[in-house]
Amino acid sequence: MVSHLFFADDSILFAKASVQECSVVADIIYKYERASGQKVNLSKTEVVFSRNVESDRRNAIVNVLGVKEVDRQEKYLGLPTVIGRSKKVTFACIKERIWKKLQGWKEKLLSRPGKEILIKSVAQAIPTYMMSVFCLPSGLLDEIHSLIARFWWGSNGGEKKMHWHSWESMCLPKSMGGLGFRDLHCFNQDSLAKQAWRLCQSHSTHLARVLQARYYKNTDFLDARRGYNPSFTRRSIWGAKSLLLEGLKWCVGSGSRIRVWDDAWILGNGSHCVPTPSHDSNRDLRVCDLIGASRGGWNVELIQQVFVEEEWSSILGIPLSRSWPEDHLYILVADPQWGIFCELLLLAGPLGTLPHMAFTAWGRRHKAVAKCMAPWWPSEAVSLHMESIFAKAIWQVSPFVTLLNTAPIVSFADLFEWFVEHLSYDELRIFCSLTWAAWYCRNKFIFEQQSVDVQVMACHFVKLTHDYGLYAKKVFMASNRVCTAAAKWNKPPVGLLKANFDAHMGPNGEVGLGVVVRDSNGKMVLGGVRRRAANWDVSTAEAMAGLFAVELVHRFGYTRVVMEGDSLVVISGLKNKPVGGSPIFHVFNDISRVCLNFSEISFSHVKRAGNVVAHLLARWECVANSEVVWLDFFPQSISTLAELDLL
Repeated sequence: MVSHLFFADDSILFAKASVQECSVVADIIYKYERASGQKVNLSKTEVVFSRNVESDRRNAIVNVLGVKEVDRQEKYLGLPTVIGRSKKVTFACIKERIWKKLQGWKEKLLSRPGKEILIKSVAQAIPTYMMSVFCLPSGLLDEIHSLIARFWWGSNGGEKKMHWHSWESMCLPKSMGGLGFRDLHCFNQDSLAKQAWRLCQSHSTHLARVLQARYYKNTDFLDARRGYNPSFTRRSIWGAKSLLLEGLKWCVGSGSRIRVWDDAWILGNGSHCVPTPSHDSNRDLRVCDLIGASRGGWNVELIQQVFVEEEWSSILGIPLSRSWPEDHLYILVADPQWGIFCELLLLAGPLGTLPHMAFTAWGRRHKAVAKCMAPWWPSEAVSLHMESIFAKAIWQVSPFVTLLNTAPIVSFADLFEWFVEHLSYDELRIFCSLTWAAWYCRNKFIFEQQSVDVQVMACHFVKLTHDYGLYAKKVFMASNRVCTAAAKWNKPPVGLLKANFDAHMGPNGEVGLGVVVRDSNGKMVLGGVRRRAANWDVSTAEAMAGLFAVELVHRFGYTRVVMEGDSLVVISGLKNKPVGGSPIFHVFNDISRVCLNFSEISFSHVKRAGNVVAHLLARWECVANSEVVWLDFFPQSISTLAELDLL
């Protein structure tokens, strides 16, 4: 039973509607006032009764408490306490707040980047709090989108300007040609799905215990039904459960909790991959039944017998932990998909380009926006960036004059795509700077009747962009520094050994793991090859090679070692020790557990050219599911490559 909700000075007390019980509450408040020296402001305190309380009893309770009676409390912590039939009316205050913010901004004085920052950080942030609790009406969110779109495209008095792009395309990521604005429909569902995920993970929280006692006493959140007459909050969170299930998977530990035919646990391209049972399948089969009797890996024969080829190949790609931890759920995160506008990332991110230039290129890249921003272009759609007198003064002395003579002169969008394919990293930045300078000089002449030295201005823009790039590298990329990689193999310090490891993905569904251990003189002291029948992805295979390396070194009693591999993902994961739920973290945990047996151990990244010996060992032919170890005698080809590393 919930008796109170306390948050700073905003508190709610729940009590039975009786004079005796309310008298106890009033006495507690009186004692608190005497003990603390603080006094409750009764003029701001209200009491709400249920419909079944008689009027005489209400009056008596009001007299005892000394507060006023209201039909309902409008809000608590900024959220409505009672949701009526019309959800649009209930949440109309969100639209009003956004409208007031937009009206207070002078859109004519704001640049495109300025508008973008205000929309993303202020206007679209206003409904975030309520979206994490309630599912807002679609019509209300569409109206908010319309308000923001009108602000973005501008208006003359009461007249709306033409919207040259749909809001859906503007909400696409910048890497896909959009501007990265927030789609409030998707964001609302995402916020509620996060709440659902917290309910799945944190069973001891106050909210989880209340909802479980009310709606699913004998089951968990994922298996529970919506329940009879649920609250609007419960309906909102439960409605986002389908979105959560699309990206939810079981990470196999011991396999005792995972139902083979009912739960999503198989790796693959699909986010919710449940195997299909045959008519004679054991419906009570658990994943632990598919693990070998020695618990060293999967029971390959049983898996190939029970599942079709596509499914059993995915199952064999799931790595198993040596410590057999408890099964748990995790959220599958897909790799980012780059679209046809991938080149625009060069303008906004690593290139260190100024926001004005990025928006100029984005506008010219979209032909509809280009027509909106430059309706005076000639009919053959050749941009004034190339043919105006200001542009010619720049391009004739630029290093791109030869390329311009051979480039396709159709539209600036096509020209830009062509230059992206033919220019290097730094050349594309200079090209964009010169384009921006030509556009700037033209606008100065037409709209402000000012003549400027075009070539001096072009040099200024190139220097400005270069300086901004240096600043961006220091400020924005300081936290994203990656491990520095050596270009060749280097000897370890005296007294230490260096173990290089690598993995090779075979064409027949087998993975080769190779390890070579050398001392401070470059002499090989240990080598090993292990071949496994498993359809691992590249990162998992490299991590398993690292596990094989630390196990092999520990098996032969070495305690001071440097582990070196050519997979930046694996080396970064082992050095930073991140926490995650996907299967590869089981491998990281196993490596960390073995590393506790070493007196000194470190990890370093090397490029492929410095890891050729381990790479050759990983490709070494041996029997499937077997291991070969060399101590004193090494094959001639391996010894030759090791000697070349010393040159």
